[in-house]
Amino acid sequence: MRILGCLKRIRDGADGLPWPETDLPPGREQAMAHAERAAVGMLTVAEMLHAAERCRSMATPDRHQDEGLIDGLFFACRGLAELVCRDIRPA
Repeated sequence: MRILGCLKRIRDGADGLPWPETDLPPGREQAMAHAERAAVGMLTVAEMLHAAERCRSMATPDRHQDEGLIDGLFFACRGLAELVCRDIRPA
């Protein structure tokens, strides 16, 4: 089982539009839109990690994912979480 086969249904990402609430302080709408996109990115990375783990548990050792891939996904998830934490805090 390949990781791409496990990732057939990655959710659609954020739409890239400004935050829909218009009564927020200046700059807050943009910060919320950034946080939403980073959160969707985290969800995607988490799904990729889940797929990689599923491949590890179900595939033969010669088809396991490289440890560098797993580490990279963890670091990507951490970086996205830091963006969410930064942008979600009030200015």
